[in-house]
Order: sequence, then C-alpha cells, then structure tokens
Amino acid sequence: MKLSSRAFGLMGGIMMCLSGLAATATATADDSSLPEPFQGHADIRTFDIYYDDLSYILRTTVFDSGLSDRTLARAKRPTINTRITRGNKSLNRLEGNRLVFFAFEDENLEAIQAIRTGLEATPDQIPMREWTKNQQLAFWLNLYNVTLIEALAHHYPETNLRDLLYGEDSLLDEKLLTVAGVPLSLNNIHQDILIPKWQDPLVMYGLFHGYVGSPNIRREAYTPENVYAALKENAREFINSNRGVRADDGKLKVSVLYALNAGLFPNWEQDVKAHITKYADRRTMRQMGQTSWVEASNEDFYIADLYEGIPHDLSISYPGAPMMENNPLLEYLNLTGSGRHLTPPHVAEFVNAITEKKSRQKATVTVDEVAEGTETESENK
Repeated sequence: MKLSSRAFGLMGGIMMCLSGLAATATATADDSSLPEPFQGHADIRTFDIYYDDLSYILRTTVFDSGLSDRTLARAKRPTINTRITRGNKSLNRLEGNRLVFFAFEDENLEAIQAIRTGLEATPDQIPMREWTKNQQLAFWLNLYNVTLIEALAHHYPETNLRDLLYGEDSLLDEKLLTVAGVPLSLNNIHQDILIPKWQDPLVMYGLFHGYVGSPNIRREAYTPENVYAALKENAREFINSNRGVRADDGKLKVSVLYALNAGLFPNWEQDVKAHITKYADRRTMRQMGQTSWVEASNEDFYIADLYEGIPHDLSISYPGAPMMENNPLLEYLNLTGSGRHLTPPHVAEFVNAITEKKSRQKATVTVDEVAEGTETESENK
C-alpha cells in the first residue's frame, strides 16, 4: 500500500495571522514543575498551527468502528478448510477504532517521520509560552500519537504490546523526542506535562496507546478548535464500552488506564466514579448501580491493527477468502485480486461485524440520556 503523494507534500507548520495582536503570556501555578520551555501560556491566539498532513494520514489509515453496543464477540472459529484461528481472541475485540499499521513502511514511514520531526521543531519557531492552552494541548496529543504510531511501526507485526509498552525496557520511557531542546519520552509527555499542566481527566482520552484497550485513535488530528469536543467524544465512546467500564460480580471493572492515570484522580475510587458518571449513558449508569467498588482490571493489549498483525495473508490465495464488491476497506486500501477485492477471513469477520452493528444502531431509534453534570474543564482557546 502506498499513500498518495500528497502525504509527502503536506508538512506540519505554523502560519502567522496578520492580526497585529501581541501574545500575552500567562504563568500558571500548576505547570511550575515543567521544564521552563513548557511553562506558561498565552491568553490570546495570534497564530495558527496546521495539522492537515496528519489528518490526511489518519483519514487514510484509520478504520472507524463506531460506538460499542456492548455485544461480546463470539469465540473464533478456524478458517475454512483449516484448524487455524488467527488474531485477537478477546471477547471485546469488536470495539475500538483500528489503524492499518502495515501501511507505515518504506515511503509511508518516511512521511510520518517527517510529520513527527516537523512537530518537534514547531516550538523552536515560536516559544510555547506564546501559545494558548488549547494550542498546547492539541500539539502534545498529536505529537504523542504520531510518535507512538511511528515507534510501533518499527516493531510491527508484534501483536501483544504489554511488554513493549510496560515492560522493563519500556518503549514509553525511551527518549524518542527533543522539543525546545528538552529530551522527552512519551511517558514524559503523558505523566510529566499533560497531567500536571491540565489536571483534567479528559486528556487521557486523547492518548492512543496502540492496543485495543486504548482510547480511540481518531480520523483527524486534534486542533485548538476541536480538541475538547473530540476528547469528550472519545471519553463517551470509551466509558460506554466493555473495554472501558463494565459491571462484573458486584465490581465496577474499569480499564487499567485509569490506574495508569492515577495522577488525575487524587481520591482514586471516588474520583473515577464521579468522572465516569459525567459521561455514562443509561446502560452504564445501570451497571454502576449494581456495583459496590472499583477495580482497574479491564485490559486488552492486542495491537489495534485492522489486520491484527497478520499482513502476510494479503498475498495468500486461500479457499473461502471473502470477495466483497462493496468492501468498506476500499476507503482505506486498494486491494484487488483477479479484478475483485480479497479480504482475509479474520479481517472480514471484524469488518462484517462492525458493518452489521452500525446497521442495527442506525435502524434502532433510541434516546440515551448522557449524565454530564456541570462542565469543569478549562476550554480556553
């Protein structure tokens, strides 16, 4: 697969608005622990940062799985004429967006590397204290996600990301970036910049961790204009899914990511439940009412790859390979076989299940009240 040459021509950068306004830098008490280049923010936006190149890459490689209906996946069956089952066997494997990871090779990997290096250099052009907080937030989320995608592409097709991300030599602890002269790991961005500076649980939903149990990777980059709406949308999708929050045997089982983001929940159990309540739909609220305590045990570290780490099946001719004239994958890939479109069985299972789910959801008219309460997040642009 090769992305359009447009991917190589679009580079992240800054365009100065000719507004004549001077940036007013504001120091904030909650970012005093950050390296000096990342402290403070401007109250007025005087320039724009464009992420069109990143949005193009995401639209080309992200498969939108839609909202969860909390249906558990059936046990996998062997491929026709074999005794073999492939890919993720988790009961929650039908939830969450998917990325076409094998697309990031050769020229495409160079394209995403160029986007990442362009983002890294942006604070060298204008100091971050002259950025608004929304500009800073969108920047850090985009930089984190594009860097993680690039790093995982180098390890593809590794499928279980637990040890890679959280083992002794964690990829998240490697100093993969240098921003404003400061060497940074992805954990530095997450734990040492985003959590202390924003102190807002919504930021955790903007970080894609590369596996199924992660908050969604979106089909567009974050911008100052869309960042909070997008984070709320990700929060609702995640909280109202089995991989995010579910009741089991009197316990409210939440994703292990809530424990990894403990810095956002000082009174952990109380704060986690209060946060979930803000974005829970009726079904999730009913489940919460059946529980007495919170346990961070939901996990699925299988790579959130549309091809489930098995790209070599693309070149194999096998009995029973689905040939789909109206294949949703064609929006993302140009796969052909004898003039028709071949889809590996394990991918077809996922795509067909998502297509059927979306059809059911479209046909069913329901109204879910979302208990959000009073918004407290800072949304200064």
